[in-house]
Amino acid sequence: MKNKTKNFLRRTDMNTIWVYQFADDHFKAIKFLRGRHELAAIESGALSSNLPDTGKGHIIICLPRHKLTLRYLKNVPAQSPREIESIVALQAPQLLPYPAQELITAYQVVSCDKQGYSGVNLVIAHKETVEHCLGMFPRPDGRALSVVASSWGLLNYYNYLRPHDHETTIIVDADCRQPELAVVQGDKLLFSRSLRINMAVPSWQDGFVDEVNISRDAFLKETGLTPPAKLVVVGTGPVLKESRSALERKTGLAVSVLSTDKLKFAPGLSDKLDAEGNSFAALIGLAIKASPASMDLLPAELKAKKSRSAGKKELLRMSLSACAIIFVLCLGFARNLDNKARYLGLLKARLNSISAEAGPLEEMEKRLQTLESRGQKGFSGLEELHELYRVMPPQAALTVFGYDESGRATIQGQSPELNAVFGLAAELEKSAVFSGFSVKVQYATKKVVASGEIVDFEIICLRQE
Repeated sequence: MKNKTKNFLRRTDMNTIWVYQFADDHFKAIKFLRGRHELAAIESGALSSNLPDTGKGHIIICLPRHKLTLRYLKNVPAQSPREIESIVALQAPQLLPYPAQELITAYQVVSCDKQGYSGVNLVIAHKETVEHCLGMFPRPDGRALSVVASSWGLLNYYNYLRPHDHETTIIVDADCRQPELAVVQGDKLLFSRSLRINMAVPSWQDGFVDEVNISRDAFLKETGLTPPAKLVVVGTGPVLKESRSALERKTGLAVSVLSTDKLKFAPGLSDKLDAEGNSFAALIGLAIKASPASMDLLPAELKAKKSRSAGKKELLRMSLSACAIIFVLCLGFARNLDNKARYLGLLKARLNSISAEAGPLEEMEKRLQTLESRGQKGFSGLEELHELYRVMPPQAALTVFGYDESGRATIQGQSPELNAVFGLAAELEKSAVFSGFSVKVQYATKKVVASGEIVDFEIICLRQE
């Protein structure tokens, strides 16, 4: 397996996502090309040694469902991501007989109500399980790693292939070693459960379907949500082929097999995937779409390192954006001034050539000279932009500064606090540089992102006549 894995990794580059799943003495892996959105390779086999260094590409570890605990929490008294994260961390030791420091939690918010409560899907992993998987890679670095439950891979996989389906649906991952059931609705994972299978037993198909029915009943009892309307089977191999008729007969649901026609494969890979007894659906799903930070099961120290790295990249991106805005403003101002100077020069030369024969045009020359002097003084832009950065609250970020010939200045940005937006508007009104403008907050809208709540705002400054 060692040489086989080395050859598999040697063909990758920085535009590649690797997704691995480890279970006992077996592994599965895929290679997914980001630029071409293409499944480039699949591998599976016995796990007998550690994996070699994978370079600087991003690695996702797909934790199988049977190594995790998932619970649906109906009435979590919070909607802030930071508060929810604290609550689920405290809840985990109540569900498993381990101290909090031995557990790692992740979550997805399924619903929110007007009273401030949330429905949360909580996933819990033992720290040793995660560290064992991380130990398969030399020098694990949190900046290039994610650890995500396989259930969310099934959710992404289904949403990618059926993006417009918002019904409550059961997904059965027909893997010959570790089959799994997930209940999804739109982009939300409502429930999941590992299924037991023993293909050496006669009529194993009926036992497998009984597991599906038990899981459906457990979903309804645990969540109290809408019953599933249909059942979709993903994967390939004997589990899919030999259990479909039993599923149709004993579940009472409309059963269909999820088509992979929308997926893009490297040459010959589609046939190889069909011949596999293993299902790669969850791994492909995690490669197709990046998972939010709340779903990452990395240990706290690696997650903090990853967060700091992402923060530095975002700061660099915003700095480059601000530099680009300033450059565009300066370039536009210089070009506008140059055009005015050339135009006025041509008019002045023409006026001088006919002044001897057209005395009445002297008055026009005086007006043009006045226009020239005004054009040389035009709107600087840089002074106003400098003043804007001076009064900008430290926690706010400027994303757009625009100015048009009508005397309208547009300021757009983001702030974690609403008070900072109105504080900025008040500072602009008091500023001597903006004394000739009327200042108005056009909008200030809150939205929820991965790092918490943030306020998008726009302030309009109109030059007064």
